[in-house]
Amino acid sequence: MKTIYKYELRSQDASIKLPLGAEILTVQIQDGRPMIWALVDPENVLVDRFISIVGTGWQVEDNTKYICTFMEGYFVWHVFEMIQ
Repeated sequence: MKTIYKYELRSQDASIKLPLGAEILTVQIQDGRPMIWALVDPENVLVDRFISIVGTGWQVEDNTKYICTFMEGYFVWHVFEMIQ
């Protein structure tokens, strides 16, 4: 059975451990911090996933997959996963 879990993104370029096969749903600000929500099978082994948050007008690496866009005050942030 799958469950939705929440993880904090502690930096602009973050490595987070998610269960294998986790589906990233969204990133939003909660209590002033960016959080990521993912649909996971908590029994799966943990793997590193690499997340990058970039601002509008910033360069984006070619090896990325778009996740979502969120706003923080007047800033607009775009979230990508680095694909290896």
